[in-house]
Amino acid sequence: MVDVFNPTLRIPLIGTIPPVSSNGVTIIQTTHELTYVDSVQDIGPSPTSTQTVDAWELSNGIISAKAILKGGNLVSIKLHGEEYVWINKEGATYYGAKSGGNESPFPLTRGLILHGGIRLAAVTAEHGLYYDTPWDISFVTDSTSSSIILSIKDDQATRDSVNDPFTSASYSLPEDPTPLSKYPVTNAIFRFKITLVNGESFVRLHGELENTTDGPIKAEIWLPQTYQITTESQIISSQVKRRVKDVWVRDVLFNDPNPDIIPLSDDPDRFLQPYQDLLTEPNSTPFIDQRVLTKFPPTGYELEYPLKWQSASGGILYDYPYRDSNYHAVSFGDESGRGVAAVGSSSINHFTKLWSWGNPALFDRAEILKEAAAGNFGASLASGRPYAEYYEPWDTAFNTGFFERHTFKSLINGWDTFIVPIESGLDIGKSQAELRQVVENGISTAVAQINITPSIPDVLKYLQWALETELGTIPPYLTALWSIKRGNTSTTAVKYSATIRSIVIQEMLHLGLVANVISSLGGTPDLSPEKVIKAYPRGLPHQDSNVLNFIDIHLAPASPELIKYTFLKIELPTKSNSPPQKENWDTLGQFYEFLKETLSQLPESSFQDRNQVTSIYDPSRHPGGGLIKVISRDLALKALQEIVDQGEGRNGGRFEDKKRDVLAHFYAFEDLLSIDFDPDAVYPAILDPPSVNSTLGKALYKDDITRSYSLLFDGAYSLLLRNLNKLLRGDLKDNSPEFNKISNIFFTLMITILPQIAEDLYTIGPIGPSFSLSNEDSSALTARAIQIKLAPGIKGGNIDSIIAAFTSIRDTEVTHRINYYERYQLSADFSRGTVSPEKLAFLVDEAKRFIALKVDPLPPDVIIDDATAEKENIEWFPTHCACFRSGRGDLLNQEYTNDLFYACADGPFTGVEQALEIEKRWARILATPDVTMYWPIVNFKGPLVHIEWMCLDNYTGEIIAKGFITKARKGHKGACHFKSEQLTFYRDV
Repeated sequence: MVDVFNPTLRIPLIGTIPPVSSNGVTIIQTTHELTYVDSVQDIGPSPTSTQTVDAWELSNGIISAKAILKGGNLVSIKLHGEEYVWINKEGATYYGAKSGGNESPFPLTRGLILHGGIRLAAVTAEHGLYYDTPWDISFVTDSTSSSIILSIKDDQATRDSVNDPFTSASYSLPEDPTPLSKYPVTNAIFRFKITLVNGESFVRLHGELENTTDGPIKAEIWLPQTYQITTESQIISSQVKRRVKDVWVRDVLFNDPNPDIIPLSDDPDRFLQPYQDLLTEPNSTPFIDQRVLTKFPPTGYELEYPLKWQSASGGILYDYPYRDSNYHAVSFGDESGRGVAAVGSSSINHFTKLWSWGNPALFDRAEILKEAAAGNFGASLASGRPYAEYYEPWDTAFNTGFFERHTFKSLINGWDTFIVPIESGLDIGKSQAELRQVVENGISTAVAQINITPSIPDVLKYLQWALETELGTIPPYLTALWSIKRGNTSTTAVKYSATIRSIVIQEMLHLGLVANVISSLGGTPDLSPEKVIKAYPRGLPHQDSNVLNFIDIHLAPASPELIKYTFLKIELPTKSNSPPQKENWDTLGQFYEFLKETLSQLPESSFQDRNQVTSIYDPSRHPGGGLIKVISRDLALKALQEIVDQGEGRNGGRFEDKKRDVLAHFYAFEDLLSIDFDPDAVYPAILDPPSVNSTLGKALYKDDITRSYSLLFDGAYSLLLRNLNKLLRGDLKDNSPEFNKISNIFFTLMITILPQIAEDLYTIGPIGPSFSLSNEDSSALTARAIQIKLAPGIKGGNIDSIIAAFTSIRDTEVTHRINYYERYQLSADFSRGTVSPEKLAFLVDEAKRFIALKVDPLPPDVIIDDATAEKENIEWFPTHCACFRSGRGDLLNQEYTNDLFYACADGPFTGVEQALEIEKRWARILATPDVTMYWPIVNFKGPLVHIEWMCLDNYTGEIIAKGFITKARKGHKGACHFKSEQLTFYRDV
């Protein structure tokens, strides 16, 4: 028997409500009543039991939104006190449970329980895996809005906490009947953000999947909504076509021939990007059995009325190929004339699944229960039809249909939906055209409220996307450029080389232009290889695979096909009147139009002369002008416009500048297609060479020389990005000796080392560079190059030149001392004594926050991966130093776990109590008058932190003590559980 009150074992994390804000939107903790009946046989006008649960409510005085943890559910939206979502007040129960030898229609064999509201369906079809699991909750406020964020991570521990066997059938692969084999653990984080803005009369929803893995994952993510309806309610939509894959609709509604219904196999829209993988998707309905409604509603059927569908068991339709307009609405079908519209953001494609239980006059629960008892799969679902009628549209930006998994390649995959209540005008008997006009007027009024001045952090985030997007184009361009045989004099070699080289140089210019805009706004451009290097094939950052012009980028030798199907798509000009797009853009120009539109809304005072870089790009030597010193809004807009003009042409033309003598990138690439391509001008090579250390790479790179060359290239590319990052971040004064030293290293790597390694790879290949991440420094790379030369076997002809160039960089870097605070982008620099009192106080507060996150002991099922530990340790270290500088030994003592293992000359010591006795040595140092502690060297690797420190007498300048420490710290939760140290005193203290 299912415990309907507490079916799962998961204990949710509950955040703290922020202090009362002046933003006009309140967050309060309240309660919500859930109602139940004992079984499907008891469904009727009254519940048999109730459960009062905690709830959290947003309100701006106009509209309110209330959420509960169970199922991550938004259970109420009230405008001026009137409810706009359906709530199951008559009693919910689990239905569709596994019975009669058949599997449940839902992913849990206990079936589904439906309390009403709006939720995020995570991982699978139907209502996802976690419809009755408590989600975590947190809260965010800013100057104009407040948000509730419901989240859950799909890891093994969370799946175990569901406390029920999973379903097979459609949830499993044909070749693997294991329950849920089609939906393996994703380790993705699913978030449902509910936001109210001061003065607005609608609710902003944001659904999001964060891919925490290194590769693509397959899953589903939907936003199912429930709204109250009657038999007079109408679906209100501008959708022309709809897809029919559901057996109930196909067999019950469309047995008769109808000119408005055609086989899906006859419809050309099936070839659009989102549908290309469906033929290979396991357990998807074959195309041959699917239909397309070419007109909605089709002649002879009242499908705009969800409770007039001629079915006793309900049905499903899908928007196809996309949602034609930006909304999907329904009228409540009563005298109030009310209804609701789900409005999608314009920057991403949306899909809506229509669900209706069908005509209630045809429904006989007793007969359905008999069929369910006999093992009828559909009847076991239909038997749970609630007493009060509702309509259930499902909104998504990714999945085309149930059991059609989407491939999520990006780190963050999200979309926005606005729930807009319509207070009147949706009267019974009005035509579709009249109803659409009412809805569209209501949406126009709401959307007019959405124009809020963007925040600087948001703008900097979008500009960082631009930086990563520009960089994402460079490896495929360089791969093609370096695949062309040096010295080949054919027309192919000459023209392809010249064109691609000039475009690569301009893409490097674009990085500098975007970086200067970021710096002007007070941000820090980030091209650290750990952040920006991604495996190929891939899309460009923040462009998901469901957009019409999705660009699937490969690393491949130069060819007409590469130009046509990849390079031209990257540089595709924007059509006239195309809207600006923040993400999932159709063209890069539309993304840059969004950036320009956003920058235009910022006050002039936001733009300052901060960390501008202009000296590394010489316009007299390279095409397309030079770097712009961004010190005003107009110059920021000019910088972005230059990027657009060079890519797709000035003012819609073929040329990038007023002189009309330089073709824009799109047209320059297009001109290459007119050349009679000579394949002998290009080295042959495999597509998308993998990283040496990947599973495929380990199988492929069996030759030690090829393997070493590939690692050498990865190291050189990562080193190039680290040096470019130093140049563009503005930490070094432009054109200073130190700046020019780093600039020379960068150009040595770009002009000499990388193309020569690539050429050697191609000649001994057939393998090109993979542009993978490496942590090797110039000394290690010099040694690797020498090992290649000394090793037996065939080497490329450039190895001596490569060794000389790496040696030059190594010898240059010996005199370039490393600031580790800059390398790891730490929040304060404790290698010197210049941290302000205000910064110290802030970091001490941060130390308290991190200590509060400690879980001691850490449960065995809580796994802190190395990447998370390293990231959080980088956050923690400046707070650790601040506590020393501030004399906060009480906080330092709390950084350890109770089972700390402390290794030192007097040890080892086990347990924090013994270790703290040794810590008194530190207190003696800190108690010495006019002594300051410095930490010049710190290294991070996973949970390991290596620290070298010294204490200086502020008066004499002498070192009174120094030493080093190694700690093992599992991030904020795991804290420090191992410490080893050596310290030397040079003066009695």
